[in-house]
Amino acid sequence: MEVLAADTIDPDEPQRGASDPRASVWVAASAGTGKTKVLSDRVLRLMLNGTEPRRILCLTYTKAAAAEMANRLADRLGTWAVDDDQRLEEALSKLLGRRPTEEQRRRARGLFARVLDTPGGLGIRTIHAFCQSLLGRFPLEADVAPHARPMDERDAIGLRRRALYRLLEDARQADGPLAAALSGVTRHLGEFRFNEILGEVTGQPGRFTAMIEAHGSPAAAADAARDLLGLASGETPADVIGAACADGGCDQASLRRAAGALAVGTQTERARARKMADWLEAGAETRAETFDRWAGVFLTDPKKQPQVRADKSLATTATEKAAPAPLRRCAQKQSGCCACCRDVVRQSRPKRPEPCWLSVPPCCIATGN
Repeated sequence: MEVLAADTIDPDEPQRGASDPRASVWVAASAGTGKTKVLSDRVLRLMLNGTEPRRILCLTYTKAAAAEMANRLADRLGTWAVDDDQRLEEALSKLLGRRPTEEQRRRARGLFARVLDTPGGLGIRTIHAFCQSLLGRFPLEADVAPHARPMDERDAIGLRRRALYRLLEDARQADGPLAAALSGVTRHLGEFRFNEILGEVTGQPGRFTAMIEAHGSPAAAADAARDLLGLASGETPADVIGAACADGGCDQASLRRAAGALAVGTQTERARARKMADWLEAGAETRAETFDRWAGVFLTDPKKQPQVRADKSLATTATEKAAPAPLRRCAQKQSGCCACCRDVVRQSRPKRPEPCWLSVPPCCIATGN
């Protein structure tokens, strides 16, 4: 077996070629393979060749990457400043792929002090920070108020809170549409949930206001939301459930056959069959009042976050094989029906769907502006 001599392979050669300032290079590599090192080497070689630190700009995506690169450069420049001649020669030879010139050795000794003397240090920053600096230098050209600064999360929360307080105060002192809308919302939400929803909406005001502008008004947007849910104007959750539980509102014959198939199954299936039979035999009004019990046959957690029950949890394999058609038809139709009804009820929780849900957030956004 032939073994190559160690001195015939230089693993640093590809990186050395990518860090050559004379080449225009695009580097694509996996995490941890040395991309930051290549960029750091390129900056070092630029400065060794005479480029002033103030004329170098490195852009990264994250603050962490910018800080890591700045620390690496500072460590290497600091080491060059204090190394003995032999160690400095070795470090520069490894970086350049050849012996450094006397001018490069002399320059390497003084780069650490030169970078420290550069106003603002090396230009290593995130793309956002660079763009912010451009806006700060040319605010009038960018149509930005002079001395403007980006809003951080703490400032945004403070402004949102002040806007909310002003909104509540305005609503308390007047009996207009805002007061009525706020009254409608607060009947169904506690303090913390109210703040949470307003935070979600005002955090992306463009998406919310665009929806209202597309329909012309909060009331029209509310009508569109009702249309999406299949609700008539003024229709209540009780109306939705009542229609599903009315005589003729479901295929009672198929449901009775499914209940009969479950009645000869396991103990759990027999209990489920009794619930179904009792509900089917009751009148329409009683069925509406006990709809949650009926939905519990087909849904998990039917009152809060309903999920369609898996077929295998509705009936065992043996029971399903004995009566496949009625059970499959029952599971498919009733699971979808119950889930739809509970979802509509949950989404339109107020007793009368009102545009108040779409009126308060825009007012808060406008007040904050």
